[in-house]
Amino acid sequence: MSPGGNDSVASESIAFASLRSKGILIIAAAGNNGDTEYNYPASYSSVISVGAVDSKNQKASFSQWNSMVDIAAPGVNILSTVPYGRYAYMSGTSMATPHVSGATFLLWNKYPRCTADQVQAAILSTALDLGPQGKDNYFGVGLVQYWAAASYLMAAKCG
Repeated sequence: MSPGGNDSVASESIAFASLRSKGILIIAAAGNNGDTEYNYPASYSSVISVGAVDSKNQKASFSQWNSMVDIAAPGVNILSTVPYGRYAYMSGTSMATPHVSGATFLLWNKYPRCTADQVQAAILSTALDLGPQGKDNYFGVGLVQYWAAASYLMAAKCG
C-alpha cells in the first residue's frame, strides 16, 4: 500500500488495528519526503512501514526516517509497470514496499498454517541489519531477506 498523508485519523487507526487483530498484515510505504515526518497509514503501529535503500544498501535520500519505519527494501531505480503496457525505472518507498509485500506473500503461500504474527516475526527478525545495531530510524530492523525468513518459518514448524 502506498497512499498516504501526514495526518493520523483515529477511525483509520482503529480500522487498521482491527484488520491486524484479525490476522491481516498491512504493509505500507513510509513516504518520500526524506525527513522525519510521520506518514499514514505506514506510521500506525498495526502497519509494517517500509523505507527504501539504494543499490549500495544506503538509505535512499527521499526515504522517510522515523521511529515507525520497520524494515527496508530496494527502492531506487526499480523497473516498474506504467500505463499502456510499458515499463519505466522509478524510485520511491512505493517501489520498496512490493519487495516486502511479495516476500510476505511468498512466505505465507509456502507456509500457509503460519499465523500473521509468525510471518511478521520471520520478516522482521531475519532482516539484514544495515544501520546501528538493532532497530533504527533509517532502516527499521534492516533489509528484507526472503530466504532467511523462510528458514525461520521452516524451523518454527508452522508450515
